Amino acid sequence: MSVLLLPSITAASAAVLAQQVFHWEPLVHLPLPYDGFRLVHLLWAILIGVVAGAAGLAVDRAVPLLRRITVALEARHLVLMGAVGGLVLGGLYAIGGEEVRFSGIPELLQLAVRRDTLGAILVALVVKILASSWSIAAGYRGGRIFPAAFVGGAAALAMHQLIPSIPISLALAVGMSAAMATALRYPVVASLNAAAMVPATLLPLSLIGVVAAHSVHLLADEVTAARPQPSGG
Repeated sequence: MSVLLLPSITAASAAVLAQQVFHWEPLVHLPLPYDGFRLVHLLWAILIGVVAGAAGLAVDRAVPLLRRITVALEARHLVLMGAVGGLVLGGLYAIGGEEVRFSGIPELLQLAVRRDTLGAILVALVVKILASSWSIAAGYRGGRIFPAAFVGGAAALAMHQLIPSIPISLALAVGMSAAMATALRYPVVASLNAAAMVPATLLPLSLIGVVAAHSVHLLADEVTAARPQPSGG
């Protein structure tokens, strides 16, 4: 395992340990209660893990594509890169509204409480994917954890709109965890972050979502590797 992962793993492990020792609440307070486990919730966890994992994967795959644009702009002039980068983000924020700004967790919970329409949730999801990917490609110094959590949570809220029998708290917990697994590319780190962020009653289902999401990532990697490479010369 890369040494670069050690700070993330250490921080997440410390957060989980502190919660257990001091009996602190999870980092994310889900707006609606979870009434208890049912067997069908396993199916929902896998389904949301696949969908939210695909949304997180979109962030991971979009960054190198957008990085080609930002590198070309930087090669022309650094000020040009800053101007274009700001214009793109400003335009995306104008489209997505306040929900897609900042880290995303408070905005995600507002989105859940307001019970927005499916169309509004999908707009927020797409804009957040684009804004986060563009920011990272342009050299944003923040991390992917909370933007990925928003992306996964929004994808899960969309699933709840399509299948209302999925509990919202379950959807949010699993969706956030699953998208972190694919956007970060490391399911172990995502699992530790999930342990610090979601309630203990939803952690087992969240980890199932992480496994489902990682399976999506592995499948995507296999498909990419199987594509014929362009011949040189």
